[in-house]
Amino acid sequence: MTPEQYAQEYLCSFDAAILGACYGKEIAQLEREGRVTKVERVPDVPVYTAWHFGISDNGMMAIWVFQCISGQIRVLDFYANSGFGLEHYVGWLNDRDYGGPECTDWLPHDAAAHELGTGKTRVEMLVSMGRHIAMVPKFIRADSVSATQLELRRMWFNADTTAQRIEALRQYCTAYDEKTKTFSDTPHRDWTTDIADAARYMAAAAREIAPPPPKSEQPPGIPMSDMTMDELMDLEDRPSRRDRV
Repeated sequence: MTPEQYAQEYLCSFDAAILGACYGKEIAQLEREGRVTKVERVPDVPVYTAWHFGISDNGMMAIWVFQCISGQIRVLDFYANSGFGLEHYVGWLNDRDYGGPECTDWLPHDAAAHELGTGKTRVEMLVSMGRHIAMVPKFIRADSVSATQLELRRMWFNADTTAQRIEALRQYCTAYDEKTKTFSDTPHRDWTTDIADAARYMAAAAREIAPPPPKSEQPPGIPMSDMTMDELMDLEDRPSRRDRV
């Protein structure tokens, strides 16, 4: 059994990650740590948005709004809808004061493609509406899912505006192959997909804006063979655990 199956079957856990979920463990952890709470906008700190453009007729335009402060990714707001032009979404952002020079919109790489109807790119159209644009680097989906799992560990979500969308991240799953009885590397496409894709872009943007702190240069348990002679001598001079007690 996987840890998720064990928690559900034997511990009667309703919070166990869904089998095959990409972010189930991370969402369960951030809820246990109280990181779904009241998150307010900090004045005079830049605001960022991460966009996903629905790729199908039923696809949604999804936008996460966040700030990067002291190594944390503070998710302030979320909006999704379908069947509207870019003016609608820009209007929603402007109505909530998510605009101006202190706000940058992070878009996926396909936003630079020219549309057949207008001959313009979405980047060009948003710039003409007064938005400030940055592009999320192009990446492989599997790698971006792994990166998002790491970034979720430093995210805080505003419960008032994003709680329902967090459920989409919890349920975002890889597709199940009936023939091999295994989960594939390709996510299952359903109501969670567009929301989760926008979250991947948010994680990628946050890594560009405020990279996570580097790991310690000498983590605990470093092999003795990697230590210099002076460092070994220092260890000999230190009091033992027994002496310290």
